[in-house]
Amino acid sequence: MRRRRWRLTAALALAILLFAACIHEANAPARPRASLRLEGTLLVGPGRSTAGLGTYDLATRELTRIRGSSASPDGFDLPAGSFLGGPTSALFMVRSKLFRVEGDQAAPLGPPYPGGTLVGVAGENVVATRCFPGERGVAVLELSGVGRWRGLGPLCGQSVSPDGAEVAVTRPIRFQRNIFGGGQFLFGTKMWAIRVDGSGSRRLLVDLTAIPALPRSMIADPRLLKAAWGRPGIAVAVSNGESGPWALVFVPTSGAPRVIPLGQAQPSDMAWQPGGDLLAFSDCYQCTTFGRNPAHTADIRIFDPRTGVLRTVASASNFVSGLVWSPHGDVVVTGTSDSDLMFADAEGRSLVRRPVDALPEDWAR
Repeated sequence: MRRRRWRLTAALALAILLFAACIHEANAPARPRASLRLEGTLLVGPGRSTAGLGTYDLATRELTRIRGSSASPDGFDLPAGSFLGGPTSALFMVRSKLFRVEGDQAAPLGPPYPGGTLVGVAGENVVATRCFPGERGVAVLELSGVGRWRGLGPLCGQSVSPDGAEVAVTRPIRFQRNIFGGGQFLFGTKMWAIRVDGSGSRRLLVDLTAIPALPRSMIADPRLLKAAWGRPGIAVAVSNGESGPWALVFVPTSGAPRVIPLGQAQPSDMAWQPGGDLLAFSDCYQCTTFGRNPAHTADIRIFDPRTGVLRTVASASNFVSGLVWSPHGDVVVTGTSDSDLMFADAEGRSLVRRPVDALPEDWAR
């Protein structure tokens, strides 16, 4: 009798193991291919251990340092830049100063904008903002005339509209420190659009308190962190007060906002696909403090607003910084805490890492 029971138990255990193996195999992600075709030039800022700005040729793997300006990670004052139509001309804003880059040489452009960081390029206009306690504002500098910065109001600039005619702005509040020792700037619950040319009045884009799906996602005290404006609409990163859980809110050009719960994964950089409808963003799981921590996991995810599908295309330990699409909209790149660049295709099937200690700012053919 005991031997029969043992046989039945062994048979049942074997069946469970076989069933679990079948399920695991069915859900196993596709293995990344060994290579990914990378073309064009990256505009890069300083990495964890390197200073200066540069361009990185993806074909030759040559990193060229830009002369005429110096930059290094300095608290919240991180360099930001954008190509101007091709890989030989670019704009960079470094420590409140705007630079025009031609080839490997940078030259100052216009007067400084104290405390300012680059929001984006809107046609022949450069939009900058400063969002610190006692120093807040959005301003525009015309590239054609290169005169003075023209203020648009005591607000915080978040993102430039796809047509370059408007800027998404918020009303900032003070820096919020959390119980873990870190902190972040929270920008209230509302976001408006103002015109770059300064005409007209501001219009409301989103009011987080009017979205009932946020409390249902365990976000009872929604606060806006940052935004990205693309052709399909506006993506807004949202916190629950000064901590998690976190979420993304997608505000389409028409229709009701949609909430994408992220749980304890804190969203960071966001970027819309060039000429497409996909939103790429990075998040970090339980990254409530800075520094290297084996428990931190950073993901690169892609959200398709047409289908509502959210997929992870790449992962890394600790934090990732910078997020840029390729010109064709089929590959994304970010900088990792391992001092390299990580490339992933939009389907999450291919992954390439290159030992380049730099942060991606833009990508041109």
